[in-house]
Amino acid sequence: MQRKALIYTCVVLYILKFLVFIFIAILKNKLKMTIHKKEEFGKKKQHLAMLAKAISHPARISILKILAKKENCNCNDLVEQLPLSQSTISQHLKELKNCGLINRAIQGTSSIYSINKIILKEFESEFKKMIKSIKSKN
Repeated sequence: MQRKALIYTCVVLYILKFLVFIFIAILKNKLKMTIHKKEEFGKKKQHLAMLAKAISHPARISILKILAKKENCNCNDLVEQLPLSQSTISQHLKELKNCGLINRAIQGTSSIYSINKIILKEFESEFKKMIKSIKSKN
């Protein structure tokens, strides 16, 4: 009886290992397709989409508005003004920083954030061009 249980366990483990292998292969293929499809649209469109995605959350819009008023501030300044936890605000700051919309400077143990005015101007310009091209086709 023990031998049958051992054989059964080995077969189940082998099948699970095989299914995990297949699952990983499928995921790798999907990721390649996703990355490949994005590349077909060009760098400018990809960057515009990344910036648009970054400001698609109301918390990030609020963070940008606060930074525009204060010039720069740290995460604790934002925690005091927004109904969000420090960790949530940090995640939103990370997204905004990753796309280039904000800068981060280290001062002692604090990170000081400010709007990247150059990237913001580029985003504004590209977004206006996109809207204009959509309008002109109607």
